[in-house]
Amino acid sequence: MTSSASFSYFQGAQNITTGSLTFNNNISVCDALQYLHQHCATGAMHNSDERFPPPSCHPGTRQVALDLIIGWYSQKKRPKKPFMWVHAPAGYGKTTVAQTISNQLEGQTNGNFTPLGATIFFWRTSSNRNNPSHFVATLAYQFAMSIPELRPFIENAIKHDPMVVDKSLEVQLDRLIVQPFSSLQIDAMPNRLVVIDGLDECINSVAESRIEKKYAEDREHVQMRVLDLLNTLQSHRVPLSFLILSRSEPWIRRHFESEPFQDLVEVVDLYKVENHLNDVERYCRAEFSRIAKTLDYEPGEATEKWPSEEQMQALFRATQGHILYASTVIRHVDDPYDDPRQRLHEIITKPTAGVVHSTPFSSLHELYRQIMRSCPDSCRALLTQVIEEILACEWCFSQRTSISAALRLLDRISGRAPGRGMKVLRALHAVLRPVDGEDDAQDPNPRALDFFVHSSFAEFLENPQLSQHFSADRQQGYKRLSLGCIRCMSSITKQTIVFGSEEPEEGVRFAVMNWAWFWAVWKPVDEEEYLACLPKIFQMDLTASIVQALSLEPQWPLVKPFPIDLYTPGPGNLLFCSKPVAASNPLVQKGIAFIKSSVEDAFIYLLTTPSHLDSILSLERPAFRGEMSCYLWAVSTSVRVEAWGSERVLQALRVLRRGRHDLFVRVIQRVEDYWTSKIYEDSYLPQRKELLAYLHCDS
Repeated sequence: MTSSASFSYFQGAQNITTGSLTFNNNISVCDALQYLHQHCATGAMHNSDERFPPPSCHPGTRQVALDLIIGWYSQKKRPKKPFMWVHAPAGYGKTTVAQTISNQLEGQTNGNFTPLGATIFFWRTSSNRNNPSHFVATLAYQFAMSIPELRPFIENAIKHDPMVVDKSLEVQLDRLIVQPFSSLQIDAMPNRLVVIDGLDECINSVAESRIEKKYAEDREHVQMRVLDLLNTLQSHRVPLSFLILSRSEPWIRRHFESEPFQDLVEVVDLYKVENHLNDVERYCRAEFSRIAKTLDYEPGEATEKWPSEEQMQALFRATQGHILYASTVIRHVDDPYDDPRQRLHEIITKPTAGVVHSTPFSSLHELYRQIMRSCPDSCRALLTQVIEEILACEWCFSQRTSISAALRLLDRISGRAPGRGMKVLRALHAVLRPVDGEDDAQDPNPRALDFFVHSSFAEFLENPQLSQHFSADRQQGYKRLSLGCIRCMSSITKQTIVFGSEEPEEGVRFAVMNWAWFWAVWKPVDEEEYLACLPKIFQMDLTASIVQALSLEPQWPLVKPFPIDLYTPGPGNLLFCSKPVAASNPLVQKGIAFIKSSVEDAFIYLLTTPSHLDSILSLERPAFRGEMSCYLWAVSTSVRVEAWGSERVLQALRVLRRGRHDLFVRVIQRVEDYWTSKIYEDSYLPQRKELLAYLHCDS
């Protein structure tokens, strides 16, 4: 989870000690809570606006699980087993159970006591909710609200050391939660419930989760860390119980079965304990009754009961009790542009040959195939292309972007007629996210745009065994988008670059900010395919494109405009890293030289054009700061000191120092700040210091 606001540590502060420095700390009670609030992932709470409207159990469903949870939790004292782990496959209503329990307990608030201590709902595509960075602060803030007697001790912890929120999660847990509880007579306190939903959705930072080789290790590590933090908290016998809901990932199961959690966990298999068929029937009957009231009948047409009982029973059997399947059927049938009766008939009557019966999702996969079949054969190839591009650009848009706007931009990049992508996706109404854009303009940490209502649809599409001839290849999406971006960038020249508050055409903006990433992650089938595409890079003014990228404010900061590997001279260069081609290939060597010279020319252009440089620095463009810092770091670690005299960017910086010392100081200050804020190998610190000294001297 990522903080959604910034805070000045030293605003009116006194008596703060950090290292050998002492400041005066005078944070008021109100300021302390506000300060903690600003370091919380507020979107992760059960009643947050980010999650509105939150999913909850349809009345009368999931009753067994709800009763088990309420029966386990006790307000008088915490149960013998302080943890309850509710697990199930994707789409079986874990989050709806967590939300319903949270709502029920919140409704039982009586005076100063509320049985709901805190809630956190992780979500993998939200930068505010997909990592544990602010996990402890979010819990502490909610405890300060729900446990009045704890509030002053949490406030004092903040006032004593405002920087505690930047310390390790383990230290935060001790200072903000454990020590405040230790200051109270906890034996006499009533027990409260902490709800943690979607533990498997906690996958570390968004940026890191995008790197395939690190994703699996990171998500396991952070999920285990969250569990260990909770176990540490319960070991102090605090009056809290912990309800944790997640998929049954092997590493989560192993951790709950390990010695530290022995005899501490009540396990509930949601898939086994519930009568899912009854729940689905109750839900479907209510929803089809609602849809039936909206049907239009032609004059004289018989108005027999719909759906028939035979249809309903056939549907119930097909769901196999999978609530996600049922809800997807409802969404597919409830299409304002088609006849619900015909859609339901097709779902029930089409054969299910080829279904993988060994998986509990076989019915869902068959439903997905049915939805894909609803696209006319003449549009099937185009539909596949659009889906592949959606898969490839899953991190390129925030939820501030409407799906229709994102698809119009993909049309522009891919050379399609405007609106073509949205039109061909109309057949996928049942699995497209219903909210077309969200008003989160004030959220500095928006989550990624979810095109589909559930990740299982994307997983289905990328698994040929499940999707069969409907499968989509993400790599083809990377290839088309990288080449499409290059095509858009061919219109950029030094004369067309816009600076300051001006904005380029949206296709150009998208292209300059994303092309390098698409190229880096694309894995060509063979050398022939790769070498056929490589010459496209030489057809654009890459220097002008880089200058344009460095001049822009990122609208969605998950993708760096130009990865450092773009100008790395070694085997890590993105032109041939993970590509089926030898680094010694003449065309590859030409490409590396072209990109390196283009990057250098872009920096030199800005360093020798004071008006443009001053504009970028005044507007605090993060792309320029980050790329200049990465470039100088690469030079300091990979170029011999005696060769620095031939490095054109270094010489341009020295010329800038002599001609416009004020601009030089501003550039170097941003580089040093960037290096300080990032984690670089300590072994290279002397080289960086030596490089800075070189830039400051004339010899």
